[in-house]
Amino acid sequence: MTPNGVPSEGRALWPHRISGSTRSSNKRAKNQLSLSHRTATTPRVSPSPPNASTARAQLVEVLLRVGQEDRAALSALYTLTSAKLFGICLRICGERQAAEDVLQEVYLIVWKRAGGYEPGRASPITWLATIARNRAIDWRRA
Repeated sequence: MTPNGVPSEGRALWPHRISGSTRSSNKRAKNQLSLSHRTATTPRVSPSPPNASTARAQLVEVLLRVGQEDRAALSALYTLTSAKLFGICLRICGERQAAEDVLQEVYLIVWKRAGGYEPGRASPITWLATIARNRAIDWRRA
C-alpha cells in the first residue's frame, strides 16, 4: 500500500474517492474529529438565551400595536422579523423574486389580521412564520 491509501495493485480502498490527494481528506477528517471532540466537551448554547423573553415581549407589544393599525409598529415588526420570514419564503418558493413578493403579501396579511393575534395561543414569531409558510405554499401550488 502506498502512503496515500491506494494499494500497490492500483485499486483504491475507498472507491468513492476517484482521484486527488488524500491530504485534504485527512485534513477534513481531523477537522471533523476535532469538531466532534469539541462538541462533546463544550457545553451547548441554550436554545433560549436570557433575553429571549424580552425579545418575545417586544414582539408581542409590537404585534398588538400593529393590530391597532399603528404604521410605525408595522415598520418595527418588519425590521425585527423580515429576515427570518424571508428565509422561510425563499426556502419554500426557491426563487428570490417570488419570495420577495410572497413576503410583501405576508405583511399585508399581518396588517389585516394582527388584531386577531392572541399572545396566549402562540408566540409572535410562530404566528408570523405560520402565515409566511402558508402563503409561500399557496404560491407554490398556484
